[in-house]
Amino acid sequence: MKPTLKKKKEKKAKPERTKLGTHLMKAGIRMEKERISRIIFNGAIVLNMLISMVLLIQFSVLGSGVFQVILAIVLLWTLIFAITIFLSWLFLFIFLDVLIFKRHKTMEEVLPDYLQLVAANLRAGMGPDRAMWKAVRPEFGVLSHEIEQVAKDTFAGKDLSDSLKDFSDRYDSRLLKHAVNIVVEGIHAGSQLEDILTNIAKNIQEGRTLQKEMAANVTSYTIFIGFAVMLGGPLLMALSKQILIVMKVMTAGLSVASSVNAPLTISEVAITPTDFSIFAGVTITITSFMSSLIISMILRGNTKEFFRYLVLLLPGSIGVFFGFSFLIGKLIASFL
Repeated sequence: MKPTLKKKKEKKAKPERTKLGTHLMKAGIRMEKERISRIIFNGAIVLNMLISMVLLIQFSVLGSGVFQVILAIVLLWTLIFAITIFLSWLFLFIFLDVLIFKRHKTMEEVLPDYLQLVAANLRAGMGPDRAMWKAVRPEFGVLSHEIEQVAKDTFAGKDLSDSLKDFSDRYDSRLLKHAVNIVVEGIHAGSQLEDILTNIAKNIQEGRTLQKEMAANVTSYTIFIGFAVMLGGPLLMALSKQILIVMKVMTAGLSVASSVNAPLTISEVAITPTDFSIFAGVTITITSFMSSLIISMILRGNTKEFFRYLVLLLPGSIGVFFGFSFLIGKLIASFL
């Protein structure tokens, strides 16, 4: 007799997700990606139509030729339109990345407390699924909603391990994935799950404490970077601007004096104070952006929280630059 062939269980294929769909899922945004694509495309069309109207009005006032008008419109609806769509998608993904990061950081903050409650429920004699559901508290925020979804899937007949893995896939968190994998292995092995959860919560809290200690040890570096960006750089820029103004006034007077039969000709400084202010603004913006990334990496261990430092460094640096420019200008004017 021929040996009977064992039928293999066919795994249910997960729905394929594009990169945008994955980002939307991890950011907690329940919106179809096709709708977002339509919004971006229609927004680019509306923006280009408004720019076209402004250009046509300007060309009619200036009396430009037909060729210039056609060339400008063609460039607008080809190159500018493509750049607008590209920048829109770029800003969208940056926005989604920030939401994903904030979402999983919020969840990780309450994860140790939740695991300890689950362990206490398990010691009280509850099953794993019931212990997870009973540990839900309103103060856990987004984690409460996720556990409620896991409980609904489990009560509907889905395996608890699969529900937990789906839950971890909805977050871009290595910590959560590691904790879920340990819990699933503990369930399959039939080991003491309450002890596993207690150890996971303890390890998370110890790692968080260690990270805070490391951040405290490198505080001097962040203070030095902040001082250089918010005070040192803008002060030197403001002083350079006022020196440029003084040199411009002096060379203007010398150029008039040297024009009368003098062998040496002195011309005015080509750079204007306005040009230097624009240069200083761009330099300060780039420096503040890069410094925010460095500070975020030093204090948080990642660069995704740079925005909280950028909103402090950039306005402060620009304000210091213009403030020192005004004060140094008044000081120099009092001596002249």
